[in-house]
Amino acid sequence: MSAKKAIKLSDYNIGVTLGTGSFGRVKLAKHKKTGEFSALKILKKHDIIKLKQVDHVISENTILIDIDHPFCKLF
Repeated sequence: MSAKKAIKLSDYNIGVTLGTGSFGRVKLAKHKKTGEFSALKILKKHDIIKLKQVDHVISENTILIDIDHPFCKLF
């Protein structure tokens, strides 16, 4: 198993909003060194807790971790 590299928000230039949802938005992010583009999902934790959606967010994260697809890359 490979070791995960530490990811910092400061490594990216955050661009335009790609989409919005109930709990936040998805923004385009470009890695400063490699120029690689990624989607950055920004969630409003307060709203997730208030509306009792914590389990759903955890499930979504688990599914994304388990997916083995070239379009879904977790760092």
